[in-house]
Amino acid sequence: MNQPNLTLKNLLYAGLGLLLLIVLIFSGKLVENVDNSEIVIIQSAFTGAVSVYTTPGPVAQNFGTATHYKKSNQFWFSKKNDGGANVDESIKIRFNDGGHAQMAGSVRWYMPSDNKGILKLHTDFGSQPAIEQQLIRQVVTKAEYMTGPLMRSKESSAEKRNDLLSYIEDQSINGIYRTMQEDVKIHDDLMNTDKTITVVRIEQDAKGPIRQEVSAIKTYHVQLQGLSINAIDYDDEVERQIKV
Repeated sequence: MNQPNLTLKNLLYAGLGLLLLIVLIFSGKLVENVDNSEIVIIQSAFTGAVSVYTTPGPVAQNFGTATHYKKSNQFWFSKKNDGGANVDESIKIRFNDGGHAQMAGSVRWYMPSDNKGILKLHTDFGSQPAIEQQLIRQVVTKAEYMTGPLMRSKESSAEKRNDLLSYIEDQSINGIYRTMQEDVKIHDDLMNTDKTITVVRIEQDAKGPIRQEVSAIKTYHVQLQGLSINAIDYDDEVERQIKV
């Protein structure tokens, strides 16, 4: 039986075939496309160096790891099937009269415009879903938690409804207010009696509200815009009080 003739030409063909196979297998790791609405971060497979790409077009990936971020995205904290996920992601708020409600809505957020800020976000969170759940959601949740004590349940549904949205948005963007407590007497419409409650007031100076801390949004150079509330579901007791 004749043995295959291993000539230089055959070896060259075999090498080219192997090279073509490798290119086909790893073709998704050679070039990455940057969409106009995205920021792409590529970490080199050889040196570990991280590069940020914000200009649309193809860039060399060179077998590195590519992470995509939307330059701007809408974050939802909604009820099930209400513009967000298929689960209830509304945020609980507690008012100074003990009433509770679940708040649903959304806010648009923007990635930093500078590479240093982008890399800081990428290093600390690593993905867009992590930024939204560990940064955006936590900031909005804290702002809602600190806004609730500034008003009664019924006030949040009527005369202070605009303040409710304004306080949440302002504290999310600029930081939590420094507050002080004061005991006041109010009339409870539900029980038809007077009672004493602790009211929380915002401390002010000549420049406006005093902050007890800077918002993490500012720390990471992220921008929030257009916070909206599309539903406030009060607990049964509060709903009865509002109807009265």
